[in-house]
Amino acid sequence: MKEKEKEIMIVKQVAEYLQMDEHTIYKLSRSGKIPSLKITD
Repeated sequence: MKEKEKEIMIVKQVAEYLQMDEHTIYKLSRSGKIPSLKITD
């Protein structure tokens, strides 16, 4: 079975895709309701 590719999106892209405010996306991320990870330099 072929492995599904995962797409990385920034908060702004997720907010636009889900038609939600960026603040709401941050809250959902902190609460664990949507998967997220922090990428730093």
